[in-house]
Amino acid sequence: MQKQNPHDYESAKKAVVSAGKFFLFLLVSFSVLFVLSILIPVADFERLLAALVQNALSFFRIEAFAGFEEDAFVQVVSGPKIVFNFLCTGITETIILLSAIFATFEIEWKKRLVGAAAGIVAVFAFNLVRIFVTVWSILTQPLEVVVLSHEVLFRIFLFVVIAGLYWAWLRWSRKK
Repeated sequence: MQKQNPHDYESAKKAVVSAGKFFLFLLVSFSVLFVLSILIPVADFERLLAALVQNALSFFRIEAFAGFEEDAFVQVVSGPKIVFNFLCTGITETIILLSAIFATFEIEWKKRLVGAAAGIVAVFAFNLVRIFVTVWSILTQPLEVVVLSHEVLFRIFLFVVIAGLYWAWLRWSRKK
């Protein structure tokens, strides 16, 4: 039987404590940011997304108008009504990314704040592309393809984007 090196035990213990701190602060950050997200005028954000989609459709010479009932929507003339709700905003995905950035203790606060600002912009941009592709698929693909892309593929895509943005920020922030 081999004797365990006490140094290995100490470094493993340090790693477990560090991971525990990260996950605890991730949870606390997420909770605080999610509660603060109540302050975001979600209806206005949904209207902004609907207006951007309507403008994009107009660019492609597709007649549509944006409106608001219970949720924001884009009504394509001679086509479907596309509804935008809270889940379309990317707010939850942004909160997840910001929580991970803020929970990364070994990185100085200035770099965390830069990462948070860049993350907000990047998630918004990726989410907008996701919405445009979803709308385009609604207009051009069978319903089964639309459901698969919207319900499964784009959620996986957003998760990969969040993980990729976090990884890119982590690499950047660890450079001297």
